[in-house]
Amino acid sequence: MKDQIFRVLGGNEEFIVSSCVSGTLVEQARLLHGDSPTSIRSLGELLTASALMGDLMKGERAVLTLEIEGDGDLKKVIATADSRGNVKGFSANPAAVGGIGKGDLLILKDEGMRTPYNSVTPLSEGGIAETLNAYYNQSVQLPTFFCLGVKVSSEGKVPYSFGYMVQALPFAKQEIANAIMANLQSMPPAAEILEKEMAPQQILSLLLEGIDGKATSQKDIFFRCSCSHEKGLALLQGLSGKEKDEILAAGKPIEITCGFCGKKYVYPFDELKKVFEKRP
Repeated sequence: MKDQIFRVLGGNEEFIVSSCVSGTLVEQARLLHGDSPTSIRSLGELLTASALMGDLMKGERAVLTLEIEGDGDLKKVIATADSRGNVKGFSANPAAVGGIGKGDLLILKDEGMRTPYNSVTPLSEGGIAETLNAYYNQSVQLPTFFCLGVKVSSEGKVPYSFGYMVQALPFAKQEIANAIMANLQSMPPAAEILEKEMAPQQILSLLLEGIDGKATSQKDIFFRCSCSHEKGLALLQGLSGKEKDEILAAGKPIEITCGFCGKKYVYPFDELKKVFEKRP
């Protein structure tokens, strides 16, 4: 099944209803990082949530970052998405057998404004979806409901994952809100959606049963990293003067590995020397 997001405006354009499947990109992440079932479930849910939220951002260069950090075995999980359907992420401990524990969810949005938006929400015992619900309902004050799921086979592979989001806009009428709430309450549980491997269109049809909807977006989503030799060099240029002096004194090349995709970049000493000696 192709990884895609479908977005619909429900009622009299009073609700945003989005649904996606993301099994291919989550499995790609697992293959890149060698995630355990525990790790890939959390990473897969965060990747899917970032794709759903990134789809709502405006601007070609808009980027969203979701980061959960806790005191459990999983330690930290990061996912980023842009408005064009590109998603990437990794777990700090891909071999984890225990969960994230108690901690926080950091949400960072950079939509090209002078100061990026950021917010911190305590992790809910109900997981990532419940934490995002709390963030939207309390911090953003937009009634929102997320459901996320990752299917892991007995071999540890990810054949399917999904997510959906329902969000009330500020002018939503109570009549439509009641109808959508009734549909949410009658939705099959995440375990059943995973078992049936439902397509995003099937999920949308259940969410919007008896409610008019206007399709606004259909987008392919991918695990795609934007790292490059130039970005790695910019990272090295941002080191302190002391760190640069230590590198120059060592007289050796530097290798950087991208945490998102595992690609390695080697910077010969001559290149480093040329760049570092240009500092003011």
